[in-house]
Amino acid sequence: MRQFGTCWLGLELWQRLGLDHFFEACLDKEAADVPWSRVAAVLAINRLCAPGSELAIEERWYPSTALDDLLEIEEGKINDTWGGVRCLAV
Repeated sequence: MRQFGTCWLGLELWQRLGLDHFFEACLDKEAADVPWSRVAAVLAINRLCAPGSELAIEERWYPSTALDDLLEIEEGKINDTWGGVRCLAV
């Protein structure tokens, strides 16, 4: 079973505050496997729902959520090399 409610609420707040458009305009100028704006959303939603390290996001929290479906991020794209997310490099 994956967490949905808290992640959906976090994403809904993110969108209602206009942060999705703000970060898309500021960060998504270069092509990437996962847009930087969505990485920012994952990090912010994690801090709201279950604050933890980036390693904890990759290993425990993110796989237990429905964020991959909500943010349309392919499975396996979130990982611990970060700088945000390894897959963001083109």
